[in-house]
Amino acid sequence: MRLQASFRGTLIALKEMKGQKDPNKTYYRMSVENDDEAGVISCSESVYGMFKAGSIKKYVEYDFICTVNTDFGSVTCNAVYPVTGKSGETK
Repeated sequence: MRLQASFRGTLIALKEMKGQKDPNKTYYRMSVENDDEAGVISCSESVYGMFKAGSIKKYVEYDFICTVNTDFGSVTCNAVYPVTGKSGETK
């Protein structure tokens, strides 16, 4: 099952990595901080592209929209929005 989730946090870093088993496959990971805890989650190529284009920046607070895949136990960030109000309120 796939569920959509959102949270507010601070973007720390993004990284592009080549697959270990398949070097033709590219993975994107992002580090985020939320409530004094930091972690690393997968992100989509489009989110990574926003970072490379300068649309999102390190050490800035954003609202993150993610897909949680319960079948594979994975979380992928699909969208990042600037903070415009209380948590969960974005434009």
